Amino acid sequence: MKRRRIPNLTSAKRPEAGAAGAFTLPELMITGAILVLLLAAVISGHVFGLRFLRLIEIAAATNESDRRLVRLLSSDLASATFWEIGSGSETTFSRLGPNRLQKANALQIYYVAWETSQTQYTRYYLSAREDMLFRLHWQDKAPQLMSTSIINSGIFTLEDAAGNILSNRIQQPVLGVNIQFRDFTSRTWGLDRDKETHWLRARFKTRTAD
Repeated sequence: MKRRRIPNLTSAKRPEAGAAGAFTLPELMITGAILVLLLAAVISGHVFGLRFLRLIEIAAATNESDRRLVRLLSSDLASATFWEIGSGSETTFSRLGPNRLQKANALQIYYVAWETSQTQYTRYYLSAREDMLFRLHWQDKAPQLMSTSIINSGIFTLEDAAGNILSNRIQQPVLGVNIQFRDFTSRTWGLDRDKETHWLRARFKTRTAD
């Protein structure tokens, strides 16, 4: 009887290692695109988080600046014997005359009787060119920056108890402070300018002798 030959299975060619798990070109392109999208999303989220944190810091600094200004004004007025508003700078001050709307960019606070001496004072003045509010005490060597990014004028007003702006001084007048700031935390890209600003409004009842 003729024997049947059994094939040698061990001699058969095996597939190369990794051939079955290789990626095709479309699969590589899709994988790369997904990776790029994921990286873009991570970077965008990181940038947004940094920008949001910066806006929070700006808002906190703005609120602190407002509180500091109100606190110093209150302290200066509490020690004052007389105050007046007008036009001023680091070196000069000119009071508003009678029969004029009492609304100006500078405030001068005196600590002794105005008739006795005008050399002991604190001056707040708005620099129109720089949109900055400064405070200058008569003993200071240089003015102190109080606020920035101011976009309105006539920030100091002489008012009565009802809030009406006066044309002449009265007994125990009210000092009005109305400052409009450019708000960098609110951006509407020009669609609503009012929302891109914020106001500091304060009124100080004084007991100065006029």
